[in-house]
Order: sequence, then structure tokens, then C-alpha cells
Amino acid sequence: MQLQVTSHPSRFLLELDRRVREGPEETCEVRAGGQGTKEERRAGQAIDAIMFGMIKNSLFGNTEETEYKLLSTETKDGVSFEVRRYDAAKYAVVSSEGRAFDQVSGELVRKLLMYIGGSNEQGEAMGTAAPLIITVYPRNDGVLSRRLVVGIRVPSTYQQSPPTPTDSAVRIEERPGMTVYALQFGGFAGESEYRAEALRLTRTLGETAPFQRKQYFCCSFDPPLKPYGRRNEVWFLQEEP
Repeated sequence: MQLQVTSHPSRFLLELDRRVREGPEETCEVRAGGQGTKEERRAGQAIDAIMFGMIKNSLFGNTEETEYKLLSTETKDGVSFEVRRYDAAKYAVVSSEGRAFDQVSGELVRKLLMYIGGSNEQGEAMGTAAPLIITVYPRNDGVLSRRLVVGIRVPSTYQQSPPTPTDSAVRIEERPGMTVYALQFGGFAGESEYRAEALRLTRTLGETAPFQRKQYFCCSFDPPLKPYGRRNEVWFLQEEP
């Protein structure tokens, strides 16, 4: 895809929207224009088609937000948060060790978007699900360790039998039900923003609240290219009695 990101992101998004709606012929950069062998050109075209499917699915596919039971809405010291119960479900998951959050999270998210966008053995474009959930593991000083797991709930239609990933880094796992403390905030979020909100939620809940301290969830509800009105959340996993 031969698009240039300029100082006017709205123009870039409008052009991307136009090209995606017109189809892969318009979006794909012509890598096959006389460069490389026939096999290499076909491989390049296949990659372009997958990327096109991922972007179209992400921007224009149906988004299914994971359902939950709202247990309570609370406000302490001017900070509002929710307590929610999520049911067990199958998730597509990819993980990384040795690289920082901001270095690798985008790459891992892209793998999952490609999977649900059609990069699977059945070629199923499943629509999109929200949120993307990044599990992080903070050190005692709050800095995130170089280990993270990114997961996205397999859409309901495919829960019984999820399509098989073609990327060996992507796996399907059954996650148990969970109760979380959820704090919402806006904007584009990276490690520093999630850490700041996690600290705010920690202080709000207090030292005696029954939640896990060794991990928490960084959640994004929007496609990566959405420019405004973004929704992010930090989730703390409640300790089960």
C-alpha cells in the first residue's frame, strides 16, 4: 500500500478509506511491476491481499464488543470505575518476551488483526472484536517488564470452532471467567499512559482491595487508525475468594 503519512492525518485517513473501499487493486503497491521472480511477485500480491483484508475488516467490519455483567459503578476521590464480570471464552493470543511495550505491541496487534481479517486456514474474515487486551507484568517500581501477551476474543459466531491460524505465533486459548475493576480513559495510549492510569486506579482502590498486583490488562476498543474519540481501559483482575 503506497500511502504517505503527512502532517494532515485526516487526509491520510480519507485516502486510506477511499482505497480500501475501492478494493485491493487500488490499495496494493505494485511489487509485481517487473521486479523479482514470478513466485516472489505472487507472494507479494498475496501479502498485499492479506493486508488489504486486515485493514478493510478492521475499519469497516462489524465490531463485536465482549459482553459483561456490570456488578457496580463506583466513585472514589473523584475517580469513577466499574466492577464487571466477564464469562469464559476462546481468545486468539500472541506473546512476546525481551522487547518493550511500545516496541512490540503494534506488531503483535497486527498479527491478531490479520488473523481475524482472513489470515487463517479457512480464509474467514470474522469482523472485529473489542477490546484488544494486552496483559502486562509490572515490576515493584511500576515499570513494565519486557513480557506481554496480546489477546482478542474470537467473535461469537466462531467461538465453537475458531478458524486455524496460519501464523504459528498465533494460538487459540480458552480463558476462564473473570471479575475486573475497569478504569476508562481516552486518546492514543502507549506504555506511559497505561502506567499512569494503572497508578491512578491503584491509588483509588487502596491497599486492601482484592486484586492481583503482578499483572493487569491494557485494553483498546478502537481500530489502530481511528483518529479521535478513542476508548482505552485499564483492568485489574479481582482475586477470587
